[in-house]
Amino acid sequence: MLSDGRFAIFGGEGADGLSIASCEALTLDADGERWVALPSLHAQISSFTCAAIGRCVIVAGGRHDDAIVTTIEVYEEELRRWWRLPCALP
Repeated sequence: MLSDGRFAIFGGEGADGLSIASCEALTLDADGERWVALPSLHAQISSFTCAAIGRCVIVAGGRHDDAIVTTIEVYEEELRRWWRLPCALP
């Protein structure tokens, strides 16, 4: 969940089984329900760990197709921007 109550989906796998980088948020308002595109992750990943803290979302680790990913990305809601942290997971 984003800090404004929207439900967000980050990365994952496409119908072809390959990792994707797209991000979307479900908006519920007077106009109904709709998915709104958010900026994409820097990397195409699936099977990662994700946590919302304050006004940020942290995505760590995962897989890119058959490879293990050790990067960490942070989505800053106010700036609508992903940041890749300079350190990797051990």
